Amino acid sequence: MEIKDIRYRVDVSKLIPFAAKVLTKYGEDPEYASITANALAEADICGVRSHGFVRFGQYITKIKKGSLAIKNPIEVAHETETTALVNGNNGMGFVISQKAVELARAKAAKSDIAFVSVYNANHFGAAGIWGSRLAGQDMIGFAGSNAERIVSAPGGLGRAIGSNPFSLAAPAGKYGNLCLDISAGAMAQGKIWEYRRLNKPFPPQCWLRPDGVETTDPFSADFAEFIMFPFGAHKGFGLAVMMECLSALLAGGPLNKEVPSLARDMDKPQLLSQFYCAIRIEAFRPLADFIKGAETIIEYIHELPVREGFPPVMYPGEPEFLSRKKALEEGLLIPETVAKEVLGLAEAVDILDGQEVFNQRLEMS
Repeated sequence: MEIKDIRYRVDVSKLIPFAAKVLTKYGEDPEYASITANALAEADICGVRSHGFVRFGQYITKIKKGSLAIKNPIEVAHETETTALVNGNNGMGFVISQKAVELARAKAAKSDIAFVSVYNANHFGAAGIWGSRLAGQDMIGFAGSNAERIVSAPGGLGRAIGSNPFSLAAPAGKYGNLCLDISAGAMAQGKIWEYRRLNKPFPPQCWLRPDGVETTDPFSADFAEFIMFPFGAHKGFGLAVMMECLSALLAGGPLNKEVPSLARDMDKPQLLSQFYCAIRIEAFRPLADFIKGAETIIEYIHELPVREGFPPVMYPGEPEFLSRKKALEEGLLIPETVAKEVLGLAEAVDILDGQEVFNQRLEMS
């Protein structure tokens, strides 16, 4: 039986500095803490709750266990006019990503295209954040990461490869960004928390138990032990392999099978590899013409007929665009379980003003 969906309506302008203050108390540099809090909020704002504040406790646990080197500098190990190899020094993934995005965009602004490869990194949250930030209003952005082994091979019984998420984004004028944000897995691991919270079964062909048997029961295994189906069978699996080439193989970082689990091995650095590509649109054609074309594509998509019972077709990035608009206008909805965890972590370091942030409790229909 499904349970009540209790959430808190939160003002984003209050949540971000509050979360940054908490992270600073746990030892993160104030500048880095602000970047981390902004990225977590951005995921929730865009409706990607599997990568938002539901993971706040996970990151703080890793900080407390010393498996995130939150004060280490991010270093450029080697660079050319159009490329850079960055050593993340086991820092917070959001901070490394933000620095890599800034470096890629700066190089592309001068040289039309840039590719930044990163090693010794950590989980960077929602890939769409970095694709969109790379794109901005004048570029095409492409970002991705390798990950721990969690996806099975088509027809496989066990763990084969990482979900290896990536995002491809481009500016779309009044429609925000065209932004594809996907991974090789049928469902993000973080969504398990949401299905458990609401006591809802998984859709079919999303998860295997550790013994290789398909399950729709979110309580049938420990959180960290579920194994993802690859989306689209060989298609998702093939994409994961190629994302491994663009991330770990290019950067020289550990391959999927050598990457510790974010959920099981909290005391071990993940040392992920990532990539960030920026392409300056005006190196090819006038930006205004590109934007007009992007808007035309979207308007064509909106006009596509659908079969009875199906919703209108949306462009890649539209759910996030609409969610972001609503959250900024009406407030961000945070599940009660997440709110309580964030408040508990704050109170543990003597930050007691959280009730001013989480002050509007709602029972959703």
